[in-house]
Amino acid sequence: MNMKKRMLGIVLSGAMAVSTAVSAGSFSAFAVAQCVAYSGSNVNDQDYVQWSDTVKSYLTVCDNGNYMRVQSGAIKGKLLVEYYSSDFEPLSTKLIDNELPIFGAFYDSGNNYYVLSGQENPKQNDSLEVFRITKYDKNWNKIKSCGLYGANTTVPFDAGSARMTHSGDHLLVRTCHEMYKSSDGNNHQANVTIEVDMPSMTITDSYTGVMNVDYGYVSHSFNQFIKTDGNHIVALDHGDAHPRSAVLVKYNSDFTTGKFFPSYFEQVSNIDVVTYPEYTAGHYNYTGAAIGGFDVSSSSYIVAQSTVDLDYINTSETRNVYVSAVSKDLSTNKLNKITSYAEGTDSASAPQLVKINNNSFLLLWARDTKVSCVKLNADGTVNGSIHTFEGSLSDCQPVIKNGRAVWYVYDKNNVTFNSLNFSNLDDIKTVDVKTGHDYETKYASKTDGTVTQTCKSCGYVNKFTVPTSTTVYWRTDLSNTSFSSVLSKTQFSVGDSIDFWLYDDTDYTVEFSDCSMVSVNKLENYANDIRRITFKNGGSLTVKIYPTYNPSVAKTYKLTCGCTSHTYGSAVITKQPTCTSEGTKTKTCTKCGATVTETIAKLSHSYTATVVAPTCTANGYTLHKCSVCGTSYKDNTTKATGHSYGNSVVTKQPTCTSEGTKTKTCTKCNARVTETIPKTSHKYADTVVAPTCTTDGYTLHKCSVCGTSYKDSTTKATGHSYGNSVVTKQPTCTSVGTAIKTCTKCNATVTETIPKTSHKYADTVVAPTCTTNGYTLHKCSVCGTSYKDSTTKATGHSYGNSVVTKQPTCTSEGTAIKTCTKCNATVTEKLPEKGHTAVTDKGYPATCTTAGKTDGSHCSVCNTVIKVQTVINATGHKSSGWIVDKAASIGVKGSKHKECAVCKKVLETAEIPALSRMVQITQFPIQTTPRSEQLL
Repeated sequence: MNMKKRMLGIVLSGAMAVSTAVSAGSFSAFAVAQCVAYSGSNVNDQDYVQWSDTVKSYLTVCDNGNYMRVQSGAIKGKLLVEYYSSDFEPLSTKLIDNELPIFGAFYDSGNNYYVLSGQENPKQNDSLEVFRITKYDKNWNKIKSCGLYGANTTVPFDAGSARMTHSGDHLLVRTCHEMYKSSDGNNHQANVTIEVDMPSMTITDSYTGVMNVDYGYVSHSFNQFIKTDGNHIVALDHGDAHPRSAVLVKYNSDFTTGKFFPSYFEQVSNIDVVTYPEYTAGHYNYTGAAIGGFDVSSSSYIVAQSTVDLDYINTSETRNVYVSAVSKDLSTNKLNKITSYAEGTDSASAPQLVKINNNSFLLLWARDTKVSCVKLNADGTVNGSIHTFEGSLSDCQPVIKNGRAVWYVYDKNNVTFNSLNFSNLDDIKTVDVKTGHDYETKYASKTDGTVTQTCKSCGYVNKFTVPTSTTVYWRTDLSNTSFSSVLSKTQFSVGDSIDFWLYDDTDYTVEFSDCSMVSVNKLENYANDIRRITFKNGGSLTVKIYPTYNPSVAKTYKLTCGCTSHTYGSAVITKQPTCTSEGTKTKTCTKCGATVTETIAKLSHSYTATVVAPTCTANGYTLHKCSVCGTSYKDNTTKATGHSYGNSVVTKQPTCTSEGTKTKTCTKCNARVTETIPKTSHKYADTVVAPTCTTDGYTLHKCSVCGTSYKDSTTKATGHSYGNSVVTKQPTCTSVGTAIKTCTKCNATVTETIPKTSHKYADTVVAPTCTTNGYTLHKCSVCGTSYKDSTTKATGHSYGNSVVTKQPTCTSEGTAIKTCTKCNATVTEKLPEKGHTAVTDKGYPATCTTAGKTDGSHCSVCNTVIKVQTVINATGHKSSGWIVDKAASIGVKGSKHKECAVCKKVLETAEIPALSRMVQITQFPIQTTPRSEQLL
């Protein structure tokens, strides 16, 4: 058994029967075109126990008044975008490819859409992109993206969330990451902040390192929120260690410069909004809190969260809702307790905070199957009573449209839109939309477990099998842990309980003939889907249990509780009705004690009318306010009268550099309006400035009041008038000279260059030699500079006869010298070696006993051996077989020998033994054993 099995519905039989199926609504052509099966659910996803997750559900109001739903996780690898009309009619769908594998956040800036994504970096690669912000137009066409690489990140968005906001051209991101391994061997988690220039899509600042809270760093940070207040970032983090609190951080730096990270001299301001005590009953990560909302009011920073009783953090389990209001200078921190649920009862979820305006907020939280809400003032205090309705919250932040807060909840292919009226919190509207396939189902039978579902929109056929029998296990004694397939008890009293679970792993349905007799709850912390039936009232009850898609194999049980026909006494009012909520009354059976609760209708409001006269700026009206609950409405509106201003009073005189101001006061309400008085004219004094040799002349007009000036009537500079040149350095044949001319008007000087003088050359003719060319040398008699020309070629050597200086031999060269007849230069020549004169050295063959030699040769001049004679080893004797010298006879020995077959030398001798006589005697046959003997 596993947790896949679900009880899909409790169905009432007879006249009280209702359908549990969600209506497909008006899906029209949208369903035909978009029969896509979605996965996942966002029910109560804004809540968390230990750390949060990224927000995956978003709703925006389009420019045309329609809605756009953006959902991550519904389709693998895609971002789902659906458009709905203002009445939540489905219109169209887009699927946007994921940029990086992990979704972080979505943001609508009004002009563009932005999507934050990331990817894991387990190898700590500084070249891998780990965060990416992608910009789209309003038709989801990609414009540009920017990102962070490495960034001390192994897992982006780990154990936390991601949110974005913007101001002007600055997009601000607050999220978290698991960091590179630290010196202690662990990968720690902390927050991340990024600033992006939206027009250029460039990251202008970011912080992903390790610091402390004085620089906005929080570790661990389990949830992140970011807002702006003027030119300053205001952020909220859920910390469990450094610090262990809901910590509010206000950056004193001006983010509009493109930089937010604080300097040493301009650290952030921070305050622990709620401090979380140490938790010793389990892992220290647990803080007993879940933060749901953060926003900016006219006077405060508002923080909404749910926490256990922090004074008893190790034992308390029930969470209540708290709202903190922190003054904008972080000097005061007021905690408002919103709910007071008793310990041991259901907890309040992490709340959603909706900003109506700077002075009014809506707070919502979920508890069990209900949603509660209340309005808040700018200081976080409650404004009115708490209202409760059936429904759910999700991680979708509600949006505001036409005085209503709107959000959606989805579970696979079922989407529910919720719309809550700000002015009347009892006015909640829901619209259910079914996406995906609209099936017509052919159920299984007792013999065939096949279920066939055919989509009425697109024709898609889905087949699966379910059990062809039903086995239910019961436990009537709750003190016993054992279950039995036989329901051994069918008579019960009011207050009794029995447990059951279905053996087969399938979705199943339970039908009760009278649902008012019982309550059904799921038992937690069990591997099986165990349900508990508790009897509330007496009577007869039929229970039918079956696989949802095979009702033909239903098991039916007949149960009775107490009396079958109640006799009720008088009703007792258990809750008085008011003009805002219904009351209740209870009747008790006089025979069995069973009770039935009935609803008492709300009372009418008791309105008091107050006429409010119009003012200059506000309409007049009649206010009808209930004297009991404070609910009010307005009618009989009269228009505002408008201001009636008196004469203007100058409050600041204008000057020639700045405008002045004047104020008019309304004669009716004393409201003031300030008007601008134009600047006065400048008072210029004129000064004529004559031109010089190098500067233009002009007329200078300068204000005598503020010093502002301008120039006109320009005349060109006159230029210099130079006298005769004066030589300051005489030129030579190796360097230029200089001369100076002086302006006769302004004494400015200019230096001129005097060219070099010519060289004074003397000529020398140099004759050629055997090895060098001849030439004419021209040399300056002043500086020694020279050059050559008129070149004649070298004559070359003229050698006489050779003279031998070394005779050649058989093995070495000789030499000879020739001498030039003109310059006595010598050259040495080589004489080739003569080579050997060979004489043959005759060899001889080897014998059986002596060695021989091969032919060789030597030089007859120098006796050098040319061919070496090699020794031929003696061949050795070649033995013959035995040769008989004397044959043997009877009684006489013979002889034999072996000899060399080449040289006939006797090599071995031996005797031949004498021959013997042989006699054969044969015995007669009378003997039993014949024998033979040999005698020698």
